[in-house]
Amino acid sequence: MTDKQAAADGPIIAESWSAEYIATGRLALPIALTQLATIGMNVTDTVMLGWLGADVLAAGALGFRLYLTCFLFAMGVVSAVGPIVAQEIGAGHTRNVRRSLRQGFWVTLSVSAPLMVVIWHAEAILVAFGQPPAVSASAEIFSRALVWGLPATVGMVALRHFLAAHGLPRPPLVATVVGIALNAGLNWLVLAGVFGPPGSGLVGIAATTALVQWLMLLAVVVYTVRHPRFRGLRLLDRFWVPDWPRYREILSLGLPIAFTILSETLLFVSLTLIVGAVQPAALAGHIIVNQLASISFMIPLGVSQAVMVRVGLAAGAGRPDAIRRAAGAAMVLAVGYAILPAGLLLFMPETLIALYLPADDGASAVAARWAATLMIFGIGMILVDSPQVVGHGVLRGLKDTRVPLAITVFSYWLTSLPLAYFLAAGLGWGAQGTWVGIIFGLSLAGVLLCLRCWWRFRVAVPPSGDAAH
Repeated sequence: MTDKQAAADGPIIAESWSAEYIATGRLALPIALTQLATIGMNVTDTVMLGWLGADVLAAGALGFRLYLTCFLFAMGVVSAVGPIVAQEIGAGHTRNVRRSLRQGFWVTLSVSAPLMVVIWHAEAILVAFGQPPAVSASAEIFSRALVWGLPATVGMVALRHFLAAHGLPRPPLVATVVGIALNAGLNWLVLAGVFGPPGSGLVGIAATTALVQWLMLLAVVVYTVRHPRFRGLRLLDRFWVPDWPRYREILSLGLPIAFTILSETLLFVSLTLIVGAVQPAALAGHIIVNQLASISFMIPLGVSQAVMVRVGLAAGAGRPDAIRRAAGAAMVLAVGYAILPAGLLLFMPETLIALYLPADDGASAVAARWAATLMIFGIGMILVDSPQVVGHGVLRGLKDTRVPLAITVFSYWLTSLPLAYFLAAGLGWGAQGTWVGIIFGLSLAGVLLCLRCWWRFRVAVPPSGDAAH
């Protein structure tokens, strides 16, 4: 098969740099759009909750923040399905991939269950973190309706990684886009009183979102089992028969990924708290720039997930040359893609800030000035974040997740956070000092992860797909 066919037909080894660029780009773009579409569903809920009043919006936002933290942890665990399946495909063990999908669903259920218990007790957790009791109580009502969709959302992540490893990233994207439209329609019916008793908007919006998540998962499962490529594999036959070695492999590989994601999530929460404590006037502007940078991060994240698959395929096939080619192409693509949103933030800051601050009052003017001041730091974060996220993807494709976790903890918690606090509070740099700490920590992580990749390429790339965990 030619390189051109390789790039067009799916996840096989590319024999040239041009074919690798095409293959990685075609895989990364739908993944990135799926990430953005997933955010879009949350945006839809947030906007419609705002129609019910500021208190309802605050409660929904708090409840969703707790839900999101738990989801991100579970997402990290089940994302191990991607490199495991990719290496099996690369090694030619096609029938073994069904074991990974089945046990991915097993891990989904076993990880989701305790996290659902955590979300169920949202009020006590939020009050313990200093949130107002009344708002926390409403947040728990919202969370208890939304929590039933958690297994479906996590299961979709496992299935999405399975399909991406086979070069089929578009079905989850289509399901998510349709899900956004369906969710918006059902939310509107709830607010109009068609579904549920009057005044049930908070619970209704959460419940419809959970329902849509299950419908999305069902649609993609049906697509997958009926796809000609998988029909002979009987993917879900004997679903309840355990495969403990594969189950333990997913947990062993996935838990370090989950703690890495949790470490980064909690770091940014902590840095926001530092800004709020040291320079409250800058907090709104800080949040705006952070969210713009986070949205921009979805494209490099898509490249990271794509290179995880590409490296996994090459590792499974015992092709060190293809591993290096996939890593290099992904790094170029991620940095190149990052320049686009960085350019928007550089040349259109007022337009982007106005999306968050349409009101022309004193408080909005102060927040807008701070957002404009911090925008250059947001641009820097976008650019330095790309190498570190690609480094994570490359190493995960090699089933190397424990050392990257140690690098993350060192770079974020032992370096970035203390430095940010010292610059912000100790030297009086305020919000700017916090952002310097963020950028330094991300840059350090990127350098160390790239060095780890370089070491793996030189002395520890597996000759037959049996990478160390």
